[in-house]
Amino acid sequence: MVNHHLFLADLALKDEGIAELLPASDVVVFDEAHQLPDIATVLLGDYFSTAQIQDLLNDILVESRVSATGSAQWDNNLAHMAKQLKDIRIHVGVEIVSAKWTFEFFKSNHACLRLCESFCDTLEHLLDDLEPLVSHSEAWLKLQGRAIQLCQHWHQWFKQNEVVDTAELSNSVRWVNVSSHHIQLCESPLNLAQEFKELFEQSNKAWIFTSATLSIKGELSHFSARLGLNQPQELLVPSPFDYAQQGLLCVPSHLPQPNSDNFSLKLCDLLWPLILASDGGLFFLCTSHRAVQQVGDYFRDRIKQESLDWTLLIQGQKSRSELIDHYRIAQKPVLIGAASFWEGIDIQGHRLRLVIIDKLPFATPDDPVFKAHSEVIKRRGGNPFLELSVPDAAIALKQGAGRLIRSESDQGVLVIGDRRIVEKPYGQKMWRSLPPFSRTKNMSEAIDFLRLIQSNAQCGHAKLY
Repeated sequence: MVNHHLFLADLALKDEGIAELLPASDVVVFDEAHQLPDIATVLLGDYFSTAQIQDLLNDILVESRVSATGSAQWDNNLAHMAKQLKDIRIHVGVEIVSAKWTFEFFKSNHACLRLCESFCDTLEHLLDDLEPLVSHSEAWLKLQGRAIQLCQHWHQWFKQNEVVDTAELSNSVRWVNVSSHHIQLCESPLNLAQEFKELFEQSNKAWIFTSATLSIKGELSHFSARLGLNQPQELLVPSPFDYAQQGLLCVPSHLPQPNSDNFSLKLCDLLWPLILASDGGLFFLCTSHRAVQQVGDYFRDRIKQESLDWTLLIQGQKSRSELIDHYRIAQKPVLIGAASFWEGIDIQGHRLRLVIIDKLPFATPDDPVFKAHSEVIKRRGGNPFLELSVPDAAIALKQGAGRLIRSESDQGVLVIGDRRIVEKPYGQKMWRSLPPFSRTKNMSEAIDFLRLIQSNAQCGHAKLY
């Protein structure tokens, strides 16, 4: 039993001719298989960062002092290289804390690109300095190996642009992930179907993929196509939950337009009577971190103004696991979070009775990997929105909705605050992919439903019948 990451890491090592991590098996079962394409995009790609180079410089400095091998000279040389890395990050933009760019956009920063190209020469000089020391110890030999690998990566990216351009037009996309102190240079595969098709053909195994959110409107074709599954055997198993009795899906009338100014605040104002009726026991799931902050500020102010005895938990205050642990023990908890809280969380019973999803969870359109996938679809004459955006959003929406009913005795209300789910044709597809809750657009019905849940909980009843 291993997670997806370890399984795919094992595949990557086999491709490089390195001994396998995992033992042989006749059957492979992927649970939560809906995660597999995104995880594979990461692990089957190629990544390195300025943080890795900085770690190498630190380790060289330590080894030079331990072995007394020209430590004073190393101090100067490594300090110069560290400054070069810092200058590169400064030229990316000190005001940028987090961003994902296509490599073409990154190259448009000519000053930064020149610094990166110059750093290639510095890395080559580092290799020259390490060469005389590799015979001194195993430690220096390993440091040289790391330096060679990083130098090759850096040279390929910044001294061989024709390689980059070719890669972007083929089966992979190159992009840059910017964090507060470092940049990461990434190459992600675009044709996962081919990667997995070869894996399935080469192995004499049975492959089983299972998840509660693989299907879209009762079909599995989107998932099968992404993994290159050729006419797989399919089985759709009904849920053991009585969604129509246990839950109510509400898309209130008069919702604000999702692209309107201050959408999050308008949505909170509209839903506040329903939120009060829940009296805590609430997940508010947002599609952006900016919305998390806006909704969090709104709740903080309203809770204080109305002297509510709720426990407010906002993503960023603590780690994800700490927030969930706190939610489980808190009185009248309210949790506000983004993507990482949409799945993998199991809160059973009366403690979670209201889940609010602010918008349909479409991928960020300027995400480099998403853009590259879209371009591939366009080049073959397809429609990226209908073939990629809508199916992926439908699966993510099912994940968020799945937080509400986790056992046969759970009861609650699911609110979707995006009017497109009932007004747009693509929204109807997502609507029909959700569990068969009872449905309403009348918020007073949802308030009555919550009050009945509260009453039953106080009386010790498990059902709403």
